[in-house]
Amino acid sequence: MLKQFGRAALVAAFTAMPAVAAAQHGAMAPKHEFGVDLAAFWASQSFGGVSASNFNITTPVDVRVGFVSSGAMQFEPRLSFTFATAQSGGQSSHAIAPDLNVLFGLGKAKAHNDNKYFTAGVGANLVGLGGVSYTQLTVNGGIGMRSPYESGAFRLEAFVAYATKNTSKGVPSTLAIGARIGLSLWH
Repeated sequence: MLKQFGRAALVAAFTAMPAVAAAQHGAMAPKHEFGVDLAAFWASQSFGGVSASNFNITTPVDVRVGFVSSGAMQFEPRLSFTFATAQSGGQSSHAIAPDLNVLFGLGKAKAHNDNKYFTAGVGANLVGLGGVSYTQLTVNGGIGMRSPYESGAFRLEAFVAYATKNTSKGVPSTLAIGARIGLSLWH
């Protein structure tokens, strides 16, 4: 029960971060972009000549904090957490995936909340499954756009991500192709 309360408090804190950032926003230029995303993607796994694929919908796929610059480039750490309960006598699993992306503005940006961008990043999947844990290196890229909404922006992004296989643990490589939709606020 205490673990569930702790998880609920963590989710509530991450959900409230963008609202707190917007409330503190003054007349100065923003320095940080806070956001959360949903994602839908097709994933294909391949290991030793055997492959499988599935369709996934996740929410939130990640929590983002972007460091706004005066130029066309912006650094954006992302963090996602996944927990899957045991089904039919199986084992539950969890994954924490830290990521560092760089966003490159495309064309003439009208404002920080109204532009198109290209993104590329690298990260790791830190996975625990029962008593076994493993790490996968990940790379990703995408193209997206921000559209103004009140003091924030909707963000839509098409992406491709690849996670390497871990031969010693029997973990397949994964290719994911999909889209994210999210909300961003600035501070």
